[in-house]
Amino acid sequence: MFARQLALTPEGTSVASSPAVPKLAVYFGSLGIALIFSYLSMLFAATRTFPQFMGFASGTSLAIFGLSPLFLSWVATEFFTPPDGVLDVTRFFTFLAILTGVVNFLGALILPGPAAAEFPIARTSEDTARERDPDDDAEAYEETSLLTSSLQSLTGLDALCAEQPEHLSAIELLKNPNFWLFSSSISLVVGAAEMIKSYIGMIVLSLPSASHTGNISFQVQLIAASDTLTRLLLGPFADIISPVPTYSANGVWAFPRKPYVTRMIFMAGAALLFAIVLLWPIVGVRSQEALWPLSLATGIVNGAIFTTLPSILSSIWGAPNQGRNFGFVSYTCFFGTTAFSYLYAFVADSHTAPGEGACHGIQCWQTTFWLGSAASLLATCFAIVLWRKWRSRV
Repeated sequence: MFARQLALTPEGTSVASSPAVPKLAVYFGSLGIALIFSYLSMLFAATRTFPQFMGFASGTSLAIFGLSPLFLSWVATEFFTPPDGVLDVTRFFTFLAILTGVVNFLGALILPGPAAAEFPIARTSEDTARERDPDDDAEAYEETSLLTSSLQSLTGLDALCAEQPEHLSAIELLKNPNFWLFSSSISLVVGAAEMIKSYIGMIVLSLPSASHTGNISFQVQLIAASDTLTRLLLGPFADIISPVPTYSANGVWAFPRKPYVTRMIFMAGAALLFAIVLLWPIVGVRSQEALWPLSLATGIVNGAIFTTLPSILSSIWGAPNQGRNFGFVSYTCFFGTTAFSYLYAFVADSHTAPGEGACHGIQCWQTTFWLGSAASLLATCFAIVLWRKWRSRV
């Protein structure tokens, strides 16, 4: 519909006077809603397909989602932009409509649906005796020795029992103090990180440059690269050293093997890293080229939090409510992002000299970074408190 509306709009029509603007705004809003649906469907289908490798599933899914604009930008440039011309928006959006429609339709057919009840149905001795065939005993005995070691891990004999997740209703969840500690911890760190991502260009321009090269593009690329690599590497690494508990075949909620660390360590580590790195520009940065630790840490922190978030939510409050709980946490992140973004804007505007279009000097963001570091340190304390409470669960 967006492509059709563009095709029907006469060339040379002023944007302000075009009657198509309200329709295009509605279509863009619909695209945003569809994007969220597709994003969450991909993420939760991946984590439910591979429940024992939730870090790998979520990290890879999020990395693919983050890399897709790069691929689509190449497609637009290569196939829909004529030489010495501009992008053919109508044809490109038609292509996107067909591509995304086919991909999402196939995903709806292939990917798993909503999580069923987590609790396995326990088999009684009468059911087992009824289904047992005496003629199969000899053959089963020959295979027993070969299957024993693998069955032990599936039935929980060698597994480490974990505390059951809390299956709470939405109202009960919102009354749970641990949920608010967890959400606040993520909101404080993600809010500060999103503020850096949004204003990295202004932060770079507030400092002098020694090389006069594309420092803004370099910082943006560094954030994107570190974010993507963190998601790709941290997911499998977390699955190795900190496996998540799952239900075994006999209904035991347990870790498949002993975890070396709890996954809350990644949350606490990300918050502490950001608290330290936000102080670095205040203390030691006086040029654009010295900002790279801030950009690198922003990508690492953002990738680490969102890679481990689905597995923590599933372990603490159950997989069936994972999508709802993820949405609640995302709302708190929205408030954190909005607060830090407005804070940066107000501080920078108050230090902008009359007649200048931009703020220059560390005073443009010094107060914001101090508060961001304090917020990240507070988030670290929240994560440590939850680590002590949840160390037998995640």
